[in-house]
Amino acid sequence: MGPIASQYETRTSVKAARHLLTSDLAAFERVSPGRHLERLAAISRLRDHGSGQALLSVYDIPFIFGFLALIWTLGGSLVIVPLAGLLLLSLAAIPASRASRLALDDAAQTDDDRYDFLIATLSGLQAIKMVGAERALQRRYEALQERRLTAQGTAYASSQKLSEIGQFVVQLSTIGTIGFGSTLVLDGRISIGALSACTLIVGRFLALSHSLILSLSRQQASGVAKDQVRSLFAVPVTRVAMGSLDASSAEPHLSMRDVAFSFGTQGERRVLENATLDLTVGRPVGLIGDNGSGKSTLLTLLAGLYQPEAGEIRLGGRLLTDYSEDSLRRTITLVSQQETLFSGTILDNITMFRPWLTEAALSTADRTGLSDVVMGLPKGLATLVGEGATDTLPRGVMQRISLSRALTQSPRVLLFDDANSAIDDRGDQRIAALFQDLRQSCAILIVSHRPSILNLADQVVRLAHGRTIAVDEAAA
Repeated sequence: MGPIASQYETRTSVKAARHLLTSDLAAFERVSPGRHLERLAAISRLRDHGSGQALLSVYDIPFIFGFLALIWTLGGSLVIVPLAGLLLLSLAAIPASRASRLALDDAAQTDDDRYDFLIATLSGLQAIKMVGAERALQRRYEALQERRLTAQGTAYASSQKLSEIGQFVVQLSTIGTIGFGSTLVLDGRISIGALSACTLIVGRFLALSHSLILSLSRQQASGVAKDQVRSLFAVPVTRVAMGSLDASSAEPHLSMRDVAFSFGTQGERRVLENATLDLTVGRPVGLIGDNGSGKSTLLTLLAGLYQPEAGEIRLGGRLLTDYSEDSLRRTITLVSQQETLFSGTILDNITMFRPWLTEAALSTADRTGLSDVVMGLPKGLATLVGEGATDTLPRGVMQRISLSRALTQSPRVLLFDDANSAIDDRGDQRIAALFQDLRQSCAILIVSHRPSILNLADQVVRLAHGRTIAVDEAAA
């Protein structure tokens, strides 16, 4: 069963990764990273179930019926004793299984919270040490562990109690078989040999029944894991089917008309309400607004990563959904303020592990000033990054990597979401010069707190209360 179990785990894990990578971004972000990790870990716990290992006891079912038929043939009414024992085992299994399932559900929820806690703690360890919160967070983790162990202990106790009851019923049934069978022998209805045979068969029958009921009871853990895997695959994929047109051949005119969008359940206050915007080549647009006004959400919608609840977004006069997803991602690029590095070299992070983009990546690294910055590193662009605690690159360098990554595919529309907040003045000058070059071939939307970058815009739009309002450039 080992190879079968491994194949099941491999196939399901690959399928899960593919599903998450193609999932709807808004739906994906509603679930915490810890919960996603716990759901992925549940696949390993289903190995036995997927390979059939946990269901081997089902093969005992024909023997159970065979034993009953044999007892009926040899002992007649003596078959009442094992049937009564089976009924007692079944009645004991119902509350035990229910208690075990509730405890396992609680343990799974606690594991979700524990994963979330660990991710947040390990990601923000520096901030924790700065405020001296180690002991408080340690107590929080101990409380989560205690709750988890309590739930697992309850589940184990329920299973153990069922096992003890089963052993008692087996012994009781043996006594019942001998007692009731003796009266049948005295009445001459069965022989002593038949009674001896029935006593052995009853013991074997109840042992198999007990084993089967225990196995079904222990399937509660597999049931919890199956629910978690179902929840993983329940995350919807990109909700709107994409077309087949090539976005790279479209005119780089990106527009949004009366767009509305909200996170979460229906009826929640909308982040955007009747938002309207036009982006064209040669006329960069600046977007300003208070913190939390929805600027990043608007850019994500323009990139086609979120789907609007109302209104429409068009590229070259056609809806974004008319274009193939691959061509759309190459044509419209979002440079997020949340820089992300993956395990690999700096060059790998620019090309995103696509070696055919190496030449373009080297060129964009020069244009963004990244090459000059990494010249001081022993391995330059071959420096390994994204290794968690060993990743010591300054945020300014990481933002240059993100910008270089975005420009490597020569996009026609550039959405810049305050991705220069940690870059020094010299780097800002380099980016400003780069944008001046790009404006002749690329539609640009700029979100930035740096006047040196925002002043490159020919038009400034303010986002307030979910609506876009054109403002005078000088006033902005």
